[in-house]
Amino acid sequence: MQKTGWIYLSLAVALLTIIAVPMYLYNQPLGPSLDLDQSQAAVVASSGEGKMQLSSPLELSSDETCSASGRVNILFLGQNLSETHQRGADAIRLMFVNYDTPSIASLSLPPELLVNTTKLEDVERTTLTLAFWLGKQTPPQGQPAALKQATEVVAQALLDDFGFTAEKYVTINQRVFGQMIETLGGITVYVGAPVAASGEMGPFIAGEQEMDSQTVLDYVRITGPGDPLGVEQARFTRQDEVVDGVYNALLNPGNIIKLPSLIGEFYNLLITDLQPKELRSLYCMLSEEKVIFWNETITSDMILSISRGGEMNPDAAAISAMVDDLASWIP
Repeated sequence: MQKTGWIYLSLAVALLTIIAVPMYLYNQPLGPSLDLDQSQAAVVASSGEGKMQLSSPLELSSDETCSASGRVNILFLGQNLSETHQRGADAIRLMFVNYDTPSIASLSLPPELLVNTTKLEDVERTTLTLAFWLGKQTPPQGQPAALKQATEVVAQALLDDFGFTAEKYVTINQRVFGQMIETLGGITVYVGAPVAASGEMGPFIAGEQEMDSQTVLDYVRITGPGDPLGVEQARFTRQDEVVDGVYNALLNPGNIIKLPSLIGEFYNLLITDLQPKELRSLYCMLSEEKVIFWNETITSDMILSISRGGEMNPDAAAISAMVDDLASWIP
């Protein structure tokens, strides 16, 4: 399978973050770890006999693939623009990294997927995107703390409902993503399928398009008529197309002189509890030609119903079984 666009972005983030971090922080997490309650985790598995152990501890070693061994589950979230009311995370990917195989599996979840919440006061059930938005509303201190808190709300819901344990996380700040595109002077995006205009956004015609930051953000956010799940899957594809464009722009020799600015922007682009040495192993892993990829999205048979507002009531057992399959996959 091909790498998803968010994996490309992670590779670029890893490389530039490693450059930016002082050596004395090399073995230190770049951000706080998530505090998750394991007691309410889903117990339904594909076998019906309870959840299996999803991953083995990641160990850093000089003898294994990319100086690491074992497995690690990583939650990737793409934050929406702050002015977008009650939409918090528009890109949600569950990543299963296996250094021993080596392989990487991913599962894309729609932002409108309904989940149970235990980390929000007076809220028992809401969508993933709204859970993230609500989690940011009363941050302890500053934007990084707000993003970490919002990530924790989503991670707990994924653990409780589907048994996905986010052992590490990466949350992307979309506003900084736009600033980075401005620094690059825009990017070239290959639009795979035309998109009709919606409000002040679009239309977008198929083929290569030169896009500035606002056009890029419109392209990844635009929705249109049709089945809500199909609309979200089309957005997954557009997100990957954009990140491919960013990655290609970073490889352009003409952007080397912009590296100092890009390093600063990339360092503010994400909040993560990965260590720089773990980022280096991930960077190496993503660069390996022998690594096998498996990418999945939620299918219609995993959705029990969809409300008029687009909220998706999931078949938790079916999604939990897919999480099991991806976590235990050996190609």
